[in-house]
Amino acid sequence: MKFKDCIIRESPYWIVVNKPVNISVQPDKTGDPSIKDLASTYISKEALVINRIDRPVSGLVIIGKSTEAQEAFRELFATRKIKKYYLAITQNKPPLERDKLHHFIKKNSKKNKSFIYSEKEEGVKDAYLIYQYLKSIDKYHLVKIRLITGRHHQIRAQLAHIDCPIRGDVKYGYPRANRVHSIQLHSWKLYFKDPWTGEHIWLYAEPPEENIWKAFDVHGIQEEELKRHERTK
Repeated sequence: MKFKDCIIRESPYWIVVNKPVNISVQPDKTGDPSIKDLASTYISKEALVINRIDRPVSGLVIIGKSTEAQEAFRELFATRKIKKYYLAITQNKPPLERDKLHHFIKKNSKKNKSFIYSEKEEGVKDAYLIYQYLKSIDKYHLVKIRLITGRHHQIRAQLAHIDCPIRGDVKYGYPRANRVHSIQLHSWKLYFKDPWTGEHIWLYAEPPEENIWKAFDVHGIQEEELKRHERTK
């Protein structure tokens, strides 16, 4: 993998990349090159990860080129001025066309898994997301998610809780793994106002070159979204 080929957009202060599946954002115990490692080599100094997505997940990751950039984006996330949208291919169709999910969630570090609780207790955090059902093909269903909070494995756990496990995600109830050890969850769309220029930025990342994503014509959906943004400017 060439890091430069993954870059969606770059400024003097930050980089946004489309992370492939099976590459960790941060260095891990495998010792495999991570997005942080590759970005650090690219900018010839330590790169700072702004947001993380899981190793089997693809899509948009923000990299800061300095502590100043890291702090600026942390403030945007803390004040929820960054909008993050995902696409997921699920085993079952969601119960509603559109809904806001609120659950209580807690990470189990030993199992590297998050669990949904019926009520709040020590160590349990609120988890919010909004989903929208988009379309179905054969036995699979495409769902768009706007992530409100950023908990460990949040989308995976919440969708599984409503009986919509993500394709390939055996950890959260899907019956079989994908051949490439990926799951069909993709960090697809990102909005933020550039802290330095004030520009309103919408970025999209194409999903992996896999037949299942192509079958849903995500590129066509993306074109419609871009047209809608143009009309609302």
